[in-house]
Amino acid sequence: MRLASRQRKGQSYERFMDQWANALVDRKWITSASAMTASEYLQGFGLLPSEYRESFERSTYAVYSYSTPICWFIPDEGWVMPMHKYSQTTTQHQHHVQSVIENWLGEVLTKLG
Repeated sequence: MRLASRQRKGQSYERFMDQWANALVDRKWITSASAMTASEYLQGFGLLPSEYRESFERSTYAVYSYSTPICWFIPDEGWVMPMHKYSQTTTQHQHHVQSVIENWLGEVLTKLG
């Protein structure tokens, strides 16, 4: 599923957030023009600091910015996001995913670090 990481001109905020929320709930494969992807196939650590890797390895679905996992889902635990500072673009990706999970889905996001 191809999704934009920003609201498109003329697209309602509700439609934009609904698309992301539905994709995350259904654990769909996501690709976007801004190098943000999501998949049930874990694709490596990228720049993820070593202290978060054990948690990431338990996940069954992850959201990536470039090649770095920035948020993941662990069965029976829920969504997890390391609060590690990356580039400006990756930080924007983190904020977007956090907003979808907490504000749109109303789910708890465990923040590490």
